[in-house]
Amino acid sequence: SSGAATGAGGAAAVTEFFGNLNQNLSLARYQKLITSKQFRQLSLFALRYGIFADAVTGTILQPNYAIMARPGAVPESFASTSPFDVNSATYFIPMSALTGVAISCLVTGLLSDRIGRKPVLQICMGGSVIGTTLKWLLRGTFWGFCGANFLNGLVSGGLPVALAYLGDVFPDHQTKQAEFGIVTGCFVLGNSVGGIVAILMETQGLFAPLWVGVGLMFLAFVIVTMMLVEPRDLQVLAAEGQGQQDSELTKEHAADDDSDVSAPPEKINQIVMWNIIIGAFADNVGSNGLFPLCLSPLAFDQFYNNFAVAGLTPVLSLIGYKWMSVMVALVVIPASLVTPLLFNKIGAAGGCVVGNIMTAVVTVALLFLGSGEPNTAYLAGFITVMYVGFPCTVISQLSTGPMLDRIAPVNKRGWVQGINSVTMNIGTALAPWVLGMLADQAGTNIAIWTGFAVSIVAALINLPLMWVKGMGPPPKKVDDAEKAMTWEDQEVIDKLLRGEYIPGAVRDKLNEKRTREGLPYLLPDPGTYAEDSQRLNELRSLAKEEFKYETNHNNAILHEIAMGRRNDEAKLKAELEEGVNRTNKSMQMLGDDRVDEVYTKLGQWFADHVRASGYYAHVNQVLMKQVMQLFVCFAVYSRVCPFVIVIIRVRSCTLPSLTRRHNHKSKTGSTRR
Repeated sequence: SSGAATGAGGAAAVTEFFGNLNQNLSLARYQKLITSKQFRQLSLFALRYGIFADAVTGTILQPNYAIMARPGAVPESFASTSPFDVNSATYFIPMSALTGVAISCLVTGLLSDRIGRKPVLQICMGGSVIGTTLKWLLRGTFWGFCGANFLNGLVSGGLPVALAYLGDVFPDHQTKQAEFGIVTGCFVLGNSVGGIVAILMETQGLFAPLWVGVGLMFLAFVIVTMMLVEPRDLQVLAAEGQGQQDSELTKEHAADDDSDVSAPPEKINQIVMWNIIIGAFADNVGSNGLFPLCLSPLAFDQFYNNFAVAGLTPVLSLIGYKWMSVMVALVVIPASLVTPLLFNKIGAAGGCVVGNIMTAVVTVALLFLGSGEPNTAYLAGFITVMYVGFPCTVISQLSTGPMLDRIAPVNKRGWVQGINSVTMNIGTALAPWVLGMLADQAGTNIAIWTGFAVSIVAALINLPLMWVKGMGPPPKKVDDAEKAMTWEDQEVIDKLLRGEYIPGAVRDKLNEKRTREGLPYLLPDPGTYAEDSQRLNELRSLAKEEFKYETNHNNAILHEIAMGRRNDEAKLKAELEEGVNRTNKSMQMLGDDRVDEVYTKLGQWFADHVRASGYYAHVNQVLMKQVMQLFVCFAVYSRVCPFVIVIIRVRSCTLPSLTRRHNHKSKTGSTRR
C-alpha cells in the first residue's frame, strides 16, 4: 500500500500537517534520529557533552603533574617517585591513565558493535564517576595514585564509541568528517578546560579539581541516559553487513565520480588498515617530541626552572607556564573545525601527510627558540610559534578516524575506531615517558630530535594512503540541477533501492516528493532470501514500529478525509483528484517489465523462505495457496482513485483483525466479510 498511501497525501495541507504530526507523535526514537533534525541535534548534544566531560575529567590535574612529581615542591607533592626521576615520573602519571584508556578503547569499540553504542557510553560515564573518586582516595602515594589512574582509564574508552556513533548516523562522508571534527574539537576543548580548572582551583590544593570531574561525569551519565538515541536500531546504512546488493541505479550512482556516496565495504582491507594504524602510531610518537617535550622540560627548564634553582627571577612564572601549557591545546579547536575543509581539498590522507610534515617543522623551530638565550624575546617567539604552529600539527591525528571509517563495514566501525584509539593512546602514553627518560639520560635536545625524525618517518608511511580510493581528494560536487533530490534524500534513496531498511515515514516522504516532481516511485530491489537470511530477526523486530506508524498515518489521513467532507467536500475532492493523478503518473512511469521483474524476485524470496522454514510446499501446493489467502484483498483496481484510497486505508488499519479472523474461523463461516 506504500504507493497508494503516498498518493493519498495529494493534498498539500494533509501532507504538511499530518506528516509533521506523525513524525513527532508516532515515530520511534530511532526513526526520529533520521527524520527530525531537532531530535538528532539533542542526541548529538548528549554525545558531545559526554566526550567533553570525559576529556575534562581526564586532564583536570594535568598542569599539576610536574609539581606532584617533584618531592617537596608543595606539601601535597608525592613524598617519593622512586625509581623514577622527575621527567620520567611526570610522564608516568598520565601514562598510567592512557595505558588503561588504550586497553579500554579496544574493548569498548568491539563491545559497542555487539550490544550498542549507548550502553557502552553509559558504562564509561558511570565508571568514571567511581574511578575519579578512587583517585582522590589514593592520592597519598605516587604508586597508589597511578594505580587508581590506570583503573579510571579502563572505563574511559568513550571516544571510539562516539566516532562509531557518528559513522552510524551520518551516511555522507563529508558530513561525517565535519562531525568527526566537532566531536574531536569537544575532546580537545575538554583537555584545555581540565587544565584551566586545575589552575583556577590552585589555592584549593593539587587534587581538589577531582571533585569537579566527579560532578561533570555524573551529569554526563544522566544526559547520555536521557537524551542519547541508540543508532544501531536505525540499520539504515546496512544490516550487520548483509543486504549490500545494489540495483542498477545504485551501481551507477556509486560508480559516479561526482558522488560522495558509497556503500560500506563488506570486509576490512587489512593492508590499508595497518598502514593507517602504523602511520598513526608513528605520528603520535613524533608529535610528543613537540608537545609536551618542547614545553616540558625544554621551555620549563629554560625559562623557569634554571632561574628558580639559581635563585633568580624567572623569565616565565610558574603560573604563566601553567596557562601556556593548557591554552595551547585550546587553539586546536579552530583547527578541528577547519580540518574538514582541508580534507575536502586534498583528502584525509593528504591532510595526514601535511600534518606529519608540519609537526617536524614546528618541532625544529621550537627547539631552536627554546635553546636560545633565555630572555623575553625568545620566550615571545617560542609562544608565537607554539600557538600558531601547533594547531597545524594535529591535522594528521584528526585524519585517522575518517580514513578508518572509509574501510570499515558497519558491524566493525566500533572495532576499528577502538584500534585507532588504542594506537593513539599507547603512543601518547609511552612516547612522553620514553622520550622523557631519554631526555634524562642523553639530554633534552636528543629526545626532541628523535621526535622530529619519527615525524618524517610517519609522513613517508602515510604517503601511499593518498592513492587509496576514498582517501585522496574528494570528487567534485555535482551541480544541484543534475540531482533528483538533495544529497540527504539521495543517500537514503540509494539505501532503499538496495533493499535495506528505511523507516516508513521516510519512504512516504520520499515518494510524496517524487510524485510532486513528476518522478517515478522508488522501486527497491527485493534481493534474495540468501542475502536476507541473517537479518530475519531484525526484520521482525522492526515490524511493530512500522505497523504502528502505518496505522497512525492511515488513521490521520482517514480523519482528514472525513473532516474535509464535513467542512468543504468540493475542495477535498479537488485535492484528492490532484493527488491521485500524480500517483497514477508516477506508478505508470515504473514500466511493466520492471514491475514484473520485482514481483518475480519477491515471489522467489517467499518460496525460498517457505522452503528454508521446513514447509513441504512442493507436495502441499493447495495448502500453501490457502495460507496465502491471509493476504487480504486491498483493492482490485488497476488505477488509484479516491474511492480506492479509502478502501486501502481502512483495510490497512484493520489488517490485524482480518488476519486473526482467518486464523480463527467464526461460527457463521463468513470469515472474510
